[in-house]
Amino acid sequence: MNASAWLSVLLFLQIISSGECTSQPWNYNFGTVVDSLATGVSTSFLPSPPVGGARIRIGSQGGSVALVSPGHNALGSGSELHLHAPSGGSLNKVQFHSIPQASAFTIRLSFLINGAAGTYYVFTGAGACFQNNSGFSSAEVFTGLRLILDSTGAVTAALREPSGWTTLPPGTCRSDTVHTLELYCNNRSNSVTYTHDSSCVLAAHCLDLWIDGRRVAHDRAKTGLPDTTLISAFMFYAAYSPGNSSCFSVDDIDYTNDIASVPLPVELSSFTIRDVGTQTRLQWITETELNNHGFTIERRCESDASWRDIGFVPGYGDTQAPQLYSWTDSAPCTSGQVCYRLRQVDRDGAFSFSEVECIEIDAGLQGGRFDAPWPQPAREVIHLPYDRVPTETVSIRITTLTGVTVAMLSEWRILPADGGVITLPCAAWPRGVLLYILERGNTTKVTPFILS
Repeated sequence: MNASAWLSVLLFLQIISSGECTSQPWNYNFGTVVDSLATGVSTSFLPSPPVGGARIRIGSQGGSVALVSPGHNALGSGSELHLHAPSGGSLNKVQFHSIPQASAFTIRLSFLINGAAGTYYVFTGAGACFQNNSGFSSAEVFTGLRLILDSTGAVTAALREPSGWTTLPPGTCRSDTVHTLELYCNNRSNSVTYTHDSSCVLAAHCLDLWIDGRRVAHDRAKTGLPDTTLISAFMFYAAYSPGNSSCFSVDDIDYTNDIASVPLPVELSSFTIRDVGTQTRLQWITETELNNHGFTIERRCESDASWRDIGFVPGYGDTQAPQLYSWTDSAPCTSGQVCYRLRQVDRDGAFSFSEVECIEIDAGLQGGRFDAPWPQPAREVIHLPYDRVPTETVSIRITTLTGVTVAMLSEWRILPADGGVITLPCAAWPRGVLLYILERGNTTKVTPFILS
């Protein structure tokens, strides 16, 4: 056996003896189920994660865990998780455990805190506290983030370090705002390098915390997990909300049992479909992209036994700016329910799926159609075309991704049934991704667009 072969064997044996598993990325987005749990313990309430297990615990002081759809527009499509806090310290917990273990771990997720006062925690680590009803144990936690929402609506963020909780700078997180959280956890005996907005070096047994693309904590000491213990779990839990009136919402969890050498890839913030005459229009927005080759469009008609590839849209590769995509199915299913999903493909061939979006063709033909706003991106004015709208009152609003109303036509109005274009000035509106929302009876249509 030559020297290089011996080296390969020794490296393999070293990995086996350490108990570390081969690194791999995973995504968990709660599917499309709508449900709630207000009491007890469940290991089956949540959709099965891609690896390991999931556990819910509701304490004795109220609150709940719910899978909600539709939820907050900026948290993604499909269902999202709402963790409602108990009135005291009898914790409500959401736990993910038995992940293939490793001495490094990276996690990214979108979250929002709203309502009245409450306290929330995010932890990574390994041990019993990630599978039982108790609070965290410092010896089992690699790191923890605490978020306290007070009665004025202010949020105080703190990291769990060996000496206790260390408060982060004011404004790190805000209530009623969707944030992106990224934790890089290095429990190795050597430093590691990764790329975010630039090359970053993370020291041994330390962590980096990023919020909304900004590093707010660098090379912070881990909490108390021993150097020899591998990371295999993460959890969220809630406490101390008088009247159970505070909520922590989370969606689109990406994680890997390694330090992600580059940011976890493509972040899809919106995916919508709608019927346009004899065609079906798909539209989606990415917040960031990394190594993105593009999107394969898949469709399944009511009579189909499996998904079919029907198109491909190239990606932007690497970008930190929102990107708007659209694609038209010019030969859609003729009747019944039709479902679409996106298969996002990296340049190295790795892929992941979006949420599934469905439409009833007959219902769409009866309901009136709204085409995509134009131009995109818009600057001074935005045009909202529509056709074949029944003569009835509708409400039209423009909002931010967090639900703040930017503009509203007179609260209810009748649109001409033969179609037309609504033109609105938008120079004073905030830049970025906005939502065009049309309400008619019990029907709501949401279409994203971009201002620059």
